[in-house]
Amino acid sequence: MLPTPPPATEIVEHTAIKRDFDNIDSLITELNAPKEQIIQKAPIPGSEQGLNISEIGNEQPIVEISPEAAALSGEMVANTLDTVISLGASMYAKAPNREEYEAKPKEISNLGKAWAAVAQKMNFSIQDSPWFNLILLMVAVYAPILIRAKSDRREAILRAEMEAMRQEQERRNLELKADIDKLRKESQA
Repeated sequence: MLPTPPPATEIVEHTAIKRDFDNIDSLITELNAPKEQIIQKAPIPGSEQGLNISEIGNEQPIVEISPEAAALSGEMVANTLDTVISLGASMYAKAPNREEYEAKPKEISNLGKAWAAVAQKMNFSIQDSPWFNLILLMVAVYAPILIRAKSDRREAILRAEMEAMRQEQERRNLELKADIDKLRKESQA
């Protein structure tokens, strides 16, 4: 059983502090001064269990992730990585969709458990750092769109070049026809 978390500290409002940047010694002294400890008071939204904070002696607080938060993080990381990796595999294979390259539900479940163990050991929760999930999912969502846009642009450029060549060929054909008509008239005369 974990010890009870320490009481929450009061909220401190900060005001702008004027510093003399010409006096290096005073700046170094200020930087070496001990800072306030910031302790999380409330659980993270979306996770009922949140984080347990315990303090050992006079050391910094140790943040321990709950098994429920670790399991949720593991599941989210496994699903996100599956999305990104299956997308990469489908792009490599030039397949129209990524579903055939996705891991099976049992494999995702096993990966989720393994990632949960890592999250528990490393005290990492994806809810604490939603940027990881967001960035990977944005890559998975927008990479195919950008690739399709690049392909569409290439096709549009080819169509424009083909139309320009067609018009040039028509102009040459008209010139040749005019030259042939002129030669016929000259030969009949």
